[in-house]
Amino acid sequence: MIKTIKQNYKLYLFVLILLILFFLPYIILNNGIILQPGDPFELNYKLWLGGYNQVHLGEIGQFNWSLGFGANTLSYVFYFLTNPFFFLSLLFPRDFIPYSFLVFGILQLWLGFIFTHVWLKKITTHNLGAIIGAFIICFSAYGIFYFQAEQFLKCLFLYPLALYFTECFLANKKHNGLVITIAVMGITQFYLLYQFIPFICLYALLRYLIIYQNKTKAKEIILTALKFVGWLVLGIGISAIILVPCAYLILSIPRFTTSSIGLFDHLDRFQLYEVISSMFTPIFQKLDANAFIAANQHEFFGWSGSTPLYSLIITPCLLPLIFFIKNKFQRNCYLAFYSLLGFFLFFQIFSYIFQASIDTRWYYMFLFFNAYLAAIDIDKYEDQEYSKKQILISFSIPIILIIAFTFISSIGQLNTVRMLMKLGLSSLVMIVLILAYGFIFYKKLNKKFLFILISLEIIFTGVVFYYFNEPISAIRFDSKEIKNDVPSYFHNLDDGFYRVMYDSNTVIEWRDGEEHIQSLTTANEPMANAFPGFAFYESVYNTNQEEFMARFKTVNNMKQLIGRTKVYNLLSAKYWYTFNYEDAIPYGYNKIHESPKGYTVYENENFVELGFAYNKTINKDFLLTLPFLEQDRIMQEYLAVENSTNTTYTLNDNIELLTVLPTDTIRVYDFEEPVKDVNIYLEVFGLPNTKITTYYQDEVVNKYDLWQFNYIDFPVYEYIDKIVIESEDIYGYGTEVPLYIEPFDESYSENFKNLTSESFKNVIFTNDIIQGDITISGNEKYVFTSIPYDKGWSVYVNGEKINYEKVQLGFIGFKLQPGTYHVEFKYQIPFLNVGVGITTISILILIVINLIVKKRH
Repeated sequence: MIKTIKQNYKLYLFVLILLILFFLPYIILNNGIILQPGDPFELNYKLWLGGYNQVHLGEIGQFNWSLGFGANTLSYVFYFLTNPFFFLSLLFPRDFIPYSFLVFGILQLWLGFIFTHVWLKKITTHNLGAIIGAFIICFSAYGIFYFQAEQFLKCLFLYPLALYFTECFLANKKHNGLVITIAVMGITQFYLLYQFIPFICLYALLRYLIIYQNKTKAKEIILTALKFVGWLVLGIGISAIILVPCAYLILSIPRFTTSSIGLFDHLDRFQLYEVISSMFTPIFQKLDANAFIAANQHEFFGWSGSTPLYSLIITPCLLPLIFFIKNKFQRNCYLAFYSLLGFFLFFQIFSYIFQASIDTRWYYMFLFFNAYLAAIDIDKYEDQEYSKKQILISFSIPIILIIAFTFISSIGQLNTVRMLMKLGLSSLVMIVLILAYGFIFYKKLNKKFLFILISLEIIFTGVVFYYFNEPISAIRFDSKEIKNDVPSYFHNLDDGFYRVMYDSNTVIEWRDGEEHIQSLTTANEPMANAFPGFAFYESVYNTNQEEFMARFKTVNNMKQLIGRTKVYNLLSAKYWYTFNYEDAIPYGYNKIHESPKGYTVYENENFVELGFAYNKTINKDFLLTLPFLEQDRIMQEYLAVENSTNTTYTLNDNIELLTVLPTDTIRVYDFEEPVKDVNIYLEVFGLPNTKITTYYQDEVVNKYDLWQFNYIDFPVYEYIDKIVIESEDIYGYGTEVPLYIEPFDESYSENFKNLTSESFKNVIFTNDIIQGDITISGNEKYVFTSIPYDKGWSVYVNGEKINYEKVQLGFIGFKLQPGTYHVEFKYQIPFLNVGVGITTISILILIVINLIVKKRH
């Protein structure tokens, strides 16, 4: 491998330049920032910020309090904690992180080219085939499509590395490289490992058959296969320190353990058309990746309308040549392998098997096999195995298909007129490129013409991608909200057990002459700023709290909602910060700090640390039958537990039902008398998008534009006499909207102090260990804590370990008799010790085997 890299360093430098040219529009026009709204921003960027802060503050533990109400640290392990590129970012200032995704993304694509070239050089006679195959991987739509999902890019260089070491095993019985690469894959991105195992096993079988053809017997094939699988298992075993505890975590999440896909469910004709046609043009819109068919024309499958198969137009030009391979055995093997991939593609159950979800990330199988076949075809072309007629046929097929697909998209109205015009232009460019490629191969021109043409196509596809996928403006990352000292402020202010609430702030960007409002403080704001909060945007989370999270969460996104102050008070909300001084401050919060960096901090006068004892309980299953507003009111006075027999309740709050607004797009309510210093509640149930405007004497007092299910509550500190609610009933429920009012007076604070009178004192808090004292009087009571229920916690009362249970729909609770107690909570990642043990044993096995092999030699 080292020899090949040294011999081709000039080629690799040339490819690095091409990668820079591909992303040059982002470098020049957006200061090197490529982040898009959605997952790239909410997940990768925010989690990297949080990881950066946690490392520098020394706050990484086994339990992370910044993810929702708190969760197992391994919930986001491969986003940064085992990501080598994240650790590279630690060498730079925090402000470098938004720029790092472009830099490290280019680096990963470049490594993909190098390792693919090294792999293919192992199986080809001529260097040209390996080079073309490496170009196909490096500049594939797969890599560009997932460029901003940084955690998936590793497959582009780890997969070819594993395939290279597979060749080493098949040719020379060398195993160390294969084992170590599989182990690295499992540690840095176990999801990619899970996806890759089926492919590498199939690939190894194919290559064994190609290398030895009819020279081996079935017994030898089986023995070689068992040895190969054994080395894979050993590599997996070395990564068990991450794999085992993560497997436990993932298997507890319904998203990965349930599927509605039937055994014989398959793609329809539109979906097949979408997949096949995606091979012939670059990526247009990222959320509608195939320009031949719009996402709104049929039900797509997979994330963002499936992963496109485009990987330079030379790929579909070379693939038909496999039909002309003279070695019949090889030709049949390749066709059988491709047919098998097509079978997997057609039946959706294989998508679930390969990646535990109905997505299309497993299409890397087509990408790597296409690169392999292209390298083989070029090799045979160099050996003059193909006639000019065969080359002409092979390069004509893509032209015919592009024309046909463009015609079908047009007459079938599978896209908008505007998109069809752009598609037509792109298709024309692709046809011109095919003709040029065909001419080079047909005339056997100098290879430098081929490299020039590939370079032009790469630059063209880069421009197309930028044009249709404009990133978040670089201006946004220079704002004071992004560059603030909130993490260090809270870190230095308070080392107790508390959670922080925050205001939702926005900036205005101008794009294409239009005003765009962008949210800055989003669901992963607690993670980004390394403070304990209430929100997360993730795909893996603490599902033990699912019943409680339901009042906040949509899919894998749990926002901090407007209002809900009383609910947050139960959960140790202590601080609230904002950059907007004029915003309505939650009830009971008083200003304590105004930073010269632009933010203000408020402290909650109703803060209760860690938890307290409840006098009354209510049956959990009964509670879940009630609307969320009623549930939240009840939980202010009753503790929901599994074994409670109580299904009756009396509430002491001052909430009053004023009216029920009828079903309408615009609902208006005029107060009999102007009101102020009140809390307004609206039960919006299934109305997701609600605009609320309050007025006083026909002047606007406040506006809220919310995406918030179930109910909305907000404080009113100035006089209002009218409220207007605009919400379209998109689900057709015919929803009426009850409107409640609650005065701000001392009654809530008094009731809350009475409820929490027996609370924890002398609390000492670290990530994984919490200690506190509590005194119980009167009768036996349930102690409620705002620690998320998780089986990794252990609870000790006066040094003795006790059992605990899930209370209040997702938190740790337990019973105590009257008395004074010292309570200690300790967290350890479930099955982490098992993983450590397996990893240790696997490493020892590898060492022993190597010593034995060395001794024999």
